[in-house]
Amino acid sequence: MSKKIAKILIPASILSIALSGCGSIGDTKNIKAASDLAINCQYDAALSALKQAEAGGGLSAYIAELEYIAFLREAGRVTESEQAFADWAEKHEQTGQERQDASDSINQTVTKLREERLEKTGNAACPTTP
Repeated sequence: MSKKIAKILIPASILSIALSGCGSIGDTKNIKAASDLAINCQYDAALSALKQAEAGGGLSAYIAELEYIAFLREAGRVTESEQAFADWAEKHEQTGQERQDASDSINQTVTKLREERLEKTGNAACPTTP
């Protein structure tokens, strides 16, 4: 699978839930832009692009919600990430295994982001400011 095509790995159960509620693909342009921005440690811009993708509806909106949580986590905004995940799980009525699958997907997204950043920049982590 090309890393240009898939920026997150969604377990089959989550994907089927998303497809059942979405009639279109949505705003994939902003999903890709957000991933590129996050790889370059531009988290505020990445989060903004994900909000735009979410507003576009379709499957991209669902993916954008999960990537938003992952990017918050990767940016070190743990409290915001945890609240966003709780809100997401409630909104989509996720419990038990579905919730765990989503959490696993978010963790995979963070791992993939770091791998792509390492490949592109030679460093998996964003530089920290003193």
